[in-house]
Amino acid sequence: MHRYAYVFRAELAAQPSVVRTVALAEGQTLDDLHELLRAEYGWDDPHLYSFWLSGRFWDGPETEFTAPYGLEESAARSAQTAIATLGLEQGQQIAYLFDYGDNWEVRITVVDIRAVAGESHPQVLERHGKAPPQYEPYEEDEE
Repeated sequence: MHRYAYVFRAELAAQPSVVRTVALAEGQTLDDLHELLRAEYGWDDPHLYSFWLSGRFWDGPETEFTAPYGLEESAARSAQTAIATLGLEQGQQIAYLFDYGDNWEVRITVVDIRAVAGESHPQVLERHGKAPPQYEPYEEDEE
């Protein structure tokens, strides 16, 4: 029996040169993908987030998987869903939005689904570009 890993390429929509390529095991969840990308981009939690498997930001709830603690306000499904159960295909586009206030948009592509033997996951496979700060530096007005 083979185990599989899903390889994702994530780029910041506002800065496409900031890219992370990561791999997760089939039993890991979209919530795990969120946590890995959040750490890679240096974002603080807790903030609401969603994934749209259609690849379109703010698409309907039928394609949306959201933060488990945000479900009471949404018709979306929980991001604590195993990746292997999502029916993802190589080349598929996924839209990921972190922080509904600051709207960090990330375009994700499923670049590979591959058999693995004994590797631990999640893994960061590549890093390109320096992630910008989550918030603009706060400067007090001088009088």
